[in-house]
Amino acid sequence: AQLASGELPLSKMRQVIARRLQESKSTIPHFYLTMEIFMGEAMKLREQLIAMAASDAEKLSVNDLVVAASGRTLRKFPTVNAYFKQDRLEMHDAVNVGGAVSVEDGLLTPVLHDADKKPLKQIAVETKEMAARARANKMRPEDVGPGTFTSSNLGMHGITELSAFMNPP
Repeated sequence: AQLASGELPLSKMRQVIARRLQESKSTIPHFYLTMEIFMGEAMKLREQLIAMAASDAEKLSVNDLVVAASGRTLRKFPTVNAYFKQDRLEMHDAVNVGGAVSVEDGLLTPVLHDADKKPLKQIAVETKEMAARARANKMRPEDVGPGTFTSSNLGMHGITELSAFMNPP
């Protein structure tokens, strides 16, 4: 492929993404932790639950397991389900997990409300519905937030680690 120099205009969505990334990195304290999680037993459970699914919508993805585990973990460790706000930590009583969805012009993050309370089957159905609305540019107001945590699964693309930015509230 031939390389070309010059400028490439950004879509409005990509402009917002770039501005929010710059705002995030300059105003929110970031820290990164890495841990390997062995998913062998979780994958066995997923296969069993897929075999019992009544429809394609109920078939669990790996990301559905991550969303469910995140929701339950945030309930157990509520100080992680919070925002830094100058001199205090703003705690949240709801656990709303956003899921990154790649769309043509960038990235959207629809939010699954009360993720800590939902059974796996419901998480599977709702995350698929939200992703479909995001890709069709038909997100509803409740899909936009408020989120208290975001999950982004790039494992299917061979990514083993991601240092994400924190979206300002």
